[in-house]
Amino acid sequence: MELKKEGKVNRMNRENKYKKRKSQFELLRIIAMFLIVLSHANIHGVLENGNSTLLKYPFSTAVSLLMVNGVIGVYIFVLITGYFMINSKISYQKIIKLWLPIVFWSLILYLTFNWRQIQVIPLIKSIFPVIFNQYWFMTVYFLMYCLIPILNKVVVTCITSRNKYYFLILGEMLILTSCPWIFGKPGIAGSNLINFCVVYCFGGVIGKTNILQNENIKKRLLIIFDFSVIFTVFIIPFLVLMAFKLNKLFLLKIAKLIVIPTFSWLAIIIALGIFIKFAQMKINFNFFINKIASLTLGIYLISDNNYVRSWIWIKIFNLNSIILQSPIILVGKVLLIAIVVFGVSALLEYVRQTIFNLLTSKIIFS
Repeated sequence: MELKKEGKVNRMNRENKYKKRKSQFELLRIIAMFLIVLSHANIHGVLENGNSTLLKYPFSTAVSLLMVNGVIGVYIFVLITGYFMINSKISYQKIIKLWLPIVFWSLILYLTFNWRQIQVIPLIKSIFPVIFNQYWFMTVYFLMYCLIPILNKVVVTCITSRNKYYFLILGEMLILTSCPWIFGKPGIAGSNLINFCVVYCFGGVIGKTNILQNENIKKRLLIIFDFSVIFTVFIIPFLVLMAFKLNKLFLLKIAKLIVIPTFSWLAIIIALGIFIKFAQMKINFNFFINKIASLTLGIYLISDNNYVRSWIWIKIFNLNSIILQSPIILVGKVLLIAIVVFGVSALLEYVRQTIFNLLTSKIIFS
């Protein structure tokens, strides 16, 4: 009887935890992760072909590039973090909670794919994935997460109207300095960590102030968002088709640089526009949405693992050959495959969370 009561209490605690989170933002978290998975399907699958091969199939290449929205998904995650963490305190428990699944999936997947020939250095890297940058996103995000107490003070300082404009200009300069078009190599004056910190502060300013209640500011931001989406939708096919007609590979490279790198202001603006739209939505609490959203970190850690990535997109689904097919078939197949990978990864993460919850319950009540 006592065990049943304990199990019921744990289940109620978990349900209360999900209830604390607003479902519109949890739905946005799910969409952001799907954009990342869909982006990986194209980058590591369809677009894995050389530029000269891609140039032979301009329509399919353009469609594939338009589905590369992973950077937008990444910045949505950072904005959500800033929006909520600006009014929260960071703790060792939260840091461990973020760190634990990263180490778990890094180690488990390394052992799964290399159990016949385990090597010391790769094993150490898999045990310390954040330090050795096994997941670029999680390394940068984890470091940003540890800087939250400092970033929150920056946001509080920048709340006055004069400081807001100063921070906006400074943030724009910091992100542009990581652009290789200007400085030749990314990271000379900027970095992904700086980009994340700036975008976190954007989310923090929104969470700390009533800026979204200002209709003029909101309209201006959404106009910029609409323009950015329209510009992207038109410029990518234009660059690819011009590259095909003129046989200029550098135009194709420019198209890739617009949608793939993290220094793109277009991605930040689009992410901010999507975030604002979802922030204005009113969605009643939905346990199913919140539960799936809690699996998104694991979905990323599984699907974008160094040992899993090429195995999924190339060996299993053979996405590098799908460029030969028509754009309509390409979109259908890539979307379906991304949904399957998303679902299987979510199921695996659900199993991990269930096992960890059971172990935690036994430790607490033993």
